[in-house]
Amino acid sequence: MPLLSPDQAFFLRENLKSRLLGARLSLLARDEDSFKADIKASLDWLVRYYDGGNKSVMTSQTNLKQLLQSTVGGQLPDISDSLDAARNLKLARERTAP
Repeated sequence: MPLLSPDQAFFLRENLKSRLLGARLSLLARDEDSFKADIKASLDWLVRYYDGGNKSVMTSQTNLKQLLQSTVGGQLPDISDSLDAARNLKLARERTAP
């Protein structure tokens, strides 16, 4: 693979950042399909355009592979007990208020 021009390298880095930010947003939104697509595209770009012998590139590839294996979804915590406690505290304060 020939070396990229400075402009191309800049846009590659910016697109890679954009993909990783998109993966972060997908993670927050619990959108596993988009998360994995962004991580896979980032990994593909690292493999294709970066030196695989570089230690930081190898570490990044390993981390992205681990992220691809993870699951995004999950059970959200139930906050009903916290809401009940807050309501009870509010009622107790209203009863003691002059």
